[in-house]
Amino acid sequence: MCNTLGIRDYEGKSLDVDGLPGDRTRYCVARLPLCGIKFTQPVATQYIQQRLRDLGYNGINGLPLDVDGVFFTNSAFSLANYQRDRQLLADGICGQNTWLRFI
Repeated sequence: MCNTLGIRDYEGKSLDVDGLPGDRTRYCVARLPLCGIKFTQPVATQYIQQRLRDLGYNGINGLPLDVDGVFFTNSAFSLANYQRDRQLLADGICGQNTWLRFI
């Protein structure tokens, strides 16, 4: 996601996708957009929706999430359940701690 959004590390380099959250990853993740505000950050929201959908999290309506880039009730509900399952603050907002868990 960092590479997709053009977020670079402290040396101006893109990240290697290796699944290891090291210092460079943490630096970049801290600069990811905060997602959970309605109708903002469509690219990041699509990533979140697809990830949650792939992991089997459904919306408040019990149906799989639409991957439409619109962060609304179903996305927030699904994300809060994901956060709860991982002992994160279940606020339905994708902040730094939640982003790091998506790696």
